[in-house]
Amino acid sequence: MKKLLQNKALRRVVLPLLKLMTIDRYIKHYWTGVKFKLNTYLHNGYWVYGKKREKETLELYTETISKGQTVIEIGGHIFYFSLFFYI
Repeated sequence: MKKLLQNKALRRVVLPLLKLMTIDRYIKHYWTGVKFKLNTYLHNGYWVYGKKREKETLELYTETISKGQTVIEIGGHIFYFSLFFYI
């Protein structure tokens, strides 16, 4: 499915169909292993891009934030970064 949705022409056909069949699904956070809920249509980028999702940002956080430091996250709409900071 991941490779299929990376093709632009197929996305025009497949994504409207997915919108009709939208469900909530639990996936593992690729950095922390914690499961969290995503809507298959509204948050499709989180499961289409997999481990590459926010990779550079999370690597930067890993290099600059030490364990025990306090982080204030503003705007966590699905808590992807919150889960990263929590662990």
